[in-house]
Amino acid sequence: MPLTLFAPWLKGNPNAAAAGVLIRRWPSIFNSALIQAVGLNGRVDVIEQSFKIRFSEIETALPSAAGLYEIVTDEGKLLKVGISGNLRRRLIQHRQSKQSRLKLKEGGEWSNPNDVLSKQSILAKHLYFHSPVTGYDLKTEAGRQAFLEQQCHLLVTVTLTREEAREMERLKEQSGAYQFVGVTKTPS
Repeated sequence: MPLTLFAPWLKGNPNAAAAGVLIRRWPSIFNSALIQAVGLNGRVDVIEQSFKIRFSEIETALPSAAGLYEIVTDEGKLLKVGISGNLRRRLIQHRQSKQSRLKLKEGGEWSNPNDVLSKQSILAKHLYFHSPVTGYDLKTEAGRQAFLEQQCHLLVTVTLTREEAREMERLKEQSGAYQFVGVTKTPS
């Protein structure tokens, strides 16, 4: 569907400015019919459609917009679902997986997940305590970064609001399909 056909649907809609900016700035994301007019109330809804990227493509493929992301191994294992008001910034934080942002509680032990705090990316903490992955030392920043780039990809859904992304995240988390949800635990 040509981009010009989106304009009449957005006219007079309170979300039109945000949707219009996303379409103009990131047309490759909206290369299929992502936006449709719904009902007589003039509400514009985004049809849920994810697109797949590598961690190395974050800066060039993602807008600084709200949305939902899923971190998936190349074998299809669902690791984490999350949301952000700024997808690009949040996923860069996950990709960096900085060791310096993991802090040990006073008197704590690195072997106990309850003693380790994550100041930036809970994914870094989850990976730190994850079962060993052949060829990757997930206890190091470099090992986590290499694992994410070489063995994982992102499924991203851009939304008009963070709240919309939050609703989608709740449903996905309730499925129980994601390995990293909530409190970090030591591998069994």
